[in-house]
Amino acid sequence: MGYPDLGVAVQLISLAAFKLIYVPLRANAIYYNWVQHRIRLVQAALPGNLIQQKSTLTKLGGTSYTAPLMIVALLFILTSLLPTPG
Repeated sequence: MGYPDLGVAVQLISLAAFKLIYVPLRANAIYYNWVQHRIRLVQAALPGNLIQQKSTLTKLGGTSYTAPLMIVALLFILTSLLPTPG
């Protein structure tokens, strides 16, 4: 009696929720805190000079497309190394 695969289903749903919800939200929070720290540093270094602050922050930059492209390339390489089914 009961559902023997229910435990597996609950584990898969929990894992999917963790990967699809928690990890992106946590990454966003880490990046947000990093950006806020950068802004505070620039404001402390250049108090009252908004144009120079904006210029400095623009020069420092933010994210780049390098990391996501490297991850996608790594996934393609790893999937090409997997054996074909059957």
